[in-house]
Amino acid sequence: MLLMFTLTFVCWAASAVDVTHHDDIDLERPLWSQYDPRLVGELVFAVANLLAVIRLLFFFQITQAIGPLQVASGQRILTKGRIAGGGHTPPPKVVPFPRGSGTRPKPSTQLT
Repeated sequence: MLLMFTLTFVCWAASAVDVTHHDDIDLERPLWSQYDPRLVGELVFAVANLLAVIRLLFFFQITQAIGPLQVASGQRILTKGRIAGGGHTPPPKVVPFPRGSGTRPKPSTQLT
């Protein structure tokens, strides 16, 4: 990933040299070559930023303090999306352990 950021800098430097050498400062963007160093640099920069965010999200998941917060926030966003979409389905009910009993409640085996 660090290599991609370095490659971005090299592409931007090559673009600056290309502009000063060919005097294309006012050339409109649709007229640029598809392999223009500035375009390639911007593409590599965007991909490097995406990979950096994905790496941070993975780090947040394994962090003890931030991981549960990220999971809860993700579930909240999904629930809001379901509600906004009109197809509200309530989340499944979670039955907590009774305090002080020391045993789990037995699941019901009755089929309905």
